[in-house]
Amino acid sequence: MDQASDLLTSEIFTIIQEKLQNTANVYLVGGAIRDVLLSRPIHDMDFVVLKDAGKVAKKLADDLKGGFYMLDEERDIARVVIDQPNGKKFYLDFSALREENLFKDLRSRDFTINAMAVNVAQPELLIDPLNGIEDIKAGFLQICNPNSFRNDPIRVVRAVRMAIQFDLKITENTLHALKEQVKSLDSISQERIRDEIFRILESEKIASALRLLDQLGILDTLWPELSALKTIEYENMANQNVWQHTLATVQGLEDIWRVLVGEYTEDKGSNLWLGTLVGRLGRYRTDFDHHFQLSINPLRSRKAQLFYTALFHDCGKPAVQISNEAGQVSYLGHDSAAEAIVRDAARKIRLSENEVSAISLMVKEHMRFSQLDKNGALPDNREIHFYYKKNRSYGVDLCFLALANTIGTYQHALDQDVWLKKVNLARVLMEAYFEKYEQVVNPTKIVSGSEIMKQFNIEPGKLVGELLEEIQAAQAEGKINSKGDALNYVKAMVKKNIL
Repeated sequence: MDQASDLLTSEIFTIIQEKLQNTANVYLVGGAIRDVLLSRPIHDMDFVVLKDAGKVAKKLADDLKGGFYMLDEERDIARVVIDQPNGKKFYLDFSALREENLFKDLRSRDFTINAMAVNVAQPELLIDPLNGIEDIKAGFLQICNPNSFRNDPIRVVRAVRMAIQFDLKITENTLHALKEQVKSLDSISQERIRDEIFRILESEKIASALRLLDQLGILDTLWPELSALKTIEYENMANQNVWQHTLATVQGLEDIWRVLVGEYTEDKGSNLWLGTLVGRLGRYRTDFDHHFQLSINPLRSRKAQLFYTALFHDCGKPAVQISNEAGQVSYLGHDSAAEAIVRDAARKIRLSENEVSAISLMVKEHMRFSQLDKNGALPDNREIHFYYKKNRSYGVDLCFLALANTIGTYQHALDQDVWLKKVNLARVLMEAYFEKYEQVVNPTKIVSGSEIMKQFNIEPGKLVGELLEEIQAAQAEGKINSKGDALNYVKAMVKKNIL
């Protein structure tokens, strides 16, 4: 197994070998081996143990001072999350042997490219009973057995992800078996559906995966609220529906992500629009990397939350569509309608309430960026302050979404002047957040509510909070620089009967 030498000699694998040396028959299986053979980076490892996978994982998590999560108690599947020096997370999943021996276990798995293993104690020997390495070389995605999808219908979604992610051709027999089990997804727990969806949203070529989900009829089962978008004509593009616009927006978001987050090479920004974006916002690349590592759930990334938001940003349009006598169509209130829909959809797949709140906020506020766009005139510090007051750190994410939405709206007809205005607006908002946070986004509090109540004989209540907000906005504008300024500002408001 010469191709895997980097994996087997890696620091993390060596540590795992050391920590698990007293645990009998631990096998590294599936994804990590596949990724090494495909010359792809490894972000996680899957292990099979004879029994008590949860206990083995918990002990390893304690030894490595990592996070521990029991993913499925009934099937004895657990996860260890390790923080790496670069700030990113590495995932180790442990599951109990599903069959009476390893060979039967591998044959019961989803695809041949995932049905390879090495014994942690003898990592130089590749166990490949279904010739997965040959399918990798040929570029095929092949099920391990005829009942693969019937045994576990979630593999229907996984097949799409793997075919797109690894640029594999789904074999004819695999495709036939897949189509027969699409409706069986209704029998799968929402948690497992969520995990597969978010693995798509974490990966590359997300828009391509979504298109394939649609072509195979999987979209209708997973997201009926998104299928409804295909019935609504998109108002800004002839002969196109809102679902096609949504896909174009997701594709735009992928392009933006590729040039602004992570390592950058000049070929990534080879077209005019992306080159302009890099020129204006490229200096925040390190800030973006750090920002998007700040996930509110250790099991799902902020990137995935943003792409989920992009998927649902226009889902409220079917509910509010109105046509006048001239045939003109409006979607007034579609952002509020979409907020309610995405909130239900996110709860359905058992996202945490923090994630539900973040995603529904971004969907509700996805038009806010455009409202700051005043035909090229940039917003002042007061407007920027209230933009972030409303959206908090998600104001950054909304800039990404708004730029992607612009691409999705105009696509190949995108005018350079229109794009430049949007990019310049994003630059001003990013500059405020990453360079002027304490001056504009969240100025230091210089007077308390109790001081205002005492000075002006005001009773506790909503008014005090409004005054504090107004003072902070005036600080952002540069009108207030001290406690004395703040009190005089309130005094002037009292005089003018603004209170």
